[in-house]
Amino acid sequence: LFSSAAAQNATVGAKTEVHVGVILDLGSLVGKIARTSILMAMEDFYAAHGNHCSPKRCTVVVRSPLV
Repeated sequence: LFSSAAAQNATVGAKTEVHVGVILDLGSLVGKIARTSILMAMEDFYAAHGNHCSPKRCTVVVRSPLV
């Protein structure tokens, strides 16, 4: 329902942002490396394919868990 409603409200040729949540322990070395790796992979993907490959653009939202 959400994606079809968003598609109906989007104008032709407009880019739609898709927010993807990632929960990482940013206090640990592994969490910091994972965050850097994910963000670099996204940057490399859009550098290689540009924005023309899809009308949607993925935005990664990184959060550290509440302890």
